[in-house]
Amino acid sequence: YKVDPETGLKQGVQRQFDPQGRLTMAENYLDGMLEGMRRIYTPEGKVIVEENYKADEFDGDYITYDSTGVISGKGQYLDGAMNRAWYRFYPNGKVKEAVTFVDNSESGPFREWYESGQPKASGAYINGDNEHGNLHLYAESGELERVLNCNEGACTTVWTSDSTGAVPQGVDMTMPDILVK
Repeated sequence: YKVDPETGLKQGVQRQFDPQGRLTMAENYLDGMLEGMRRIYTPEGKVIVEENYKADEFDGDYITYDSTGVISGKGQYLDGAMNRAWYRFYPNGKVKEAVTFVDNSESGPFREWYESGQPKASGAYINGDNEHGNLHLYAESGELERVLNCNEGACTTVWTSDSTGAVPQGVDMTMPDILVK
C-alpha cells in the first residue's frame, strides 16, 4: 500500500508475510479504511478466510475453509453485523447446519444435518443460543425421534417416537444447496 502524502491515510493493497516470507494476509485500504476482500492464508499458501469490508466494517460474504481448502463456513455481514443464514459444512461439503443470525446473535430458525445428509435437528433460537418453540430431534437414520417445546432454552419433551398423538408440525428438512462461488 501507499500512504497518501496529503491525508496520511493508507491506500491500496497491503500484504503481510511470516518470517519465512510466506504470504499470511492480503487486504485493501481506501482512505485509511479496510475496503473489499481480505484473505488470510495458511503457511502452505491456502486461503482459510475470505472476508469483505466496507469503510472498515465487515460487509458481505464471510467464508472460512479448512486446512485442505474445503469450505467449512459461510455467512454474510450486513451493516457490520452477522445477519441472515450462516452455514457450517462437513469436510465432504455437505451442510452441517444453517443458523439464522440477527445483529451478531443467533435468532430465528436453525436446521442441522448428520454427515450422511439425514436431518439431525430443527428449531429456532431466541436471544442467542436459546432454543424457543418446537425443537425436532432426529435419529441418524433420519427418523423423527422426539419433539420438545422450549421456552428460552428450557425444554420439555412433548412427543416421542412411542407417542400415539399427532406429531407437532416441523419444518422442511431438505438440505439447502449452497453455491459458494
